[in-house]
Amino acid sequence: MKVKAVFFDAGETLIHRNPSLATITHRYLLKAGKKVNRAKLNAVLLQSAHDMKEIVQKAELNDTEKWHVYMDSVLKKLGIKDNNLKNEVIARLKRGTSFRVYDEVWGVIKGLKKAGIKAGIISNAPRDLKKVFDRLGLTKQFDWIVVSEDAGVEKPDKKIYELALKKCGFDRENVIYIGDNYLADIMGSVAAGIKPVWLLRETKDAQFTFKAGKAPDGVAVIKSLREIPNVIRQYGGLK
Repeated sequence: MKVKAVFFDAGETLIHRNPSLATITHRYLLKAGKKVNRAKLNAVLLQSAHDMKEIVQKAELNDTEKWHVYMDSVLKKLGIKDNNLKNEVIARLKRGTSFRVYDEVWGVIKGLKKAGIKAGIISNAPRDLKKVFDRLGLTKQFDWIVVSEDAGVEKPDKKIYELALKKCGFDRENVIYIGDNYLADIMGSVAAGIKPVWLLRETKDAQFTFKAGKAPDGVAVIKSLREIPNVIRQYGGLK
């Protein structure tokens, strides 16, 4: 195969929250007078994310609906009943103002462009992701941005990958997809016949990576986007 295009996931792949989801949630809990141990909150956030495994697999809820299910689970586990608090936290998270770009992203994208390889995004996100990318200076770095709100389906549904293929105009054999979420990114791209690369960052604040699961045979596993040139070199596309 010859790699002509690379599609990326967005959250925890190209961008991350700083302050993190845990920090933002903890701040709002304290503001509402809810004293919660930070270690306990971290554990609850992680468990609630894993409890959503079936919801992620079915890909039937939109971004906002998933946030409500998730935060309902978090607050219930903490023994808190406060809809106003839940809505405030969700509104803050969905504004996307805490997102930052991982340091290595700029160099990786520059390298792809230099090699004549196109770059795109496939993300389970609302259209507002484009505003986040505008603020971060990322929008012009990508040839295509496909978000679930526009596609009408979410990863791991293969239809969103097929829409991305249609937009880029390349055969699936010439495209690879990079993401951190085993269910949505790896299994989704496999179902669509696109070669996946599983990004397993060593970070303590990634609540939605779903690291549980064994990479299918032939799936490259990396710890940093800096490893992408080597992966592409193996597949074909870089000298």
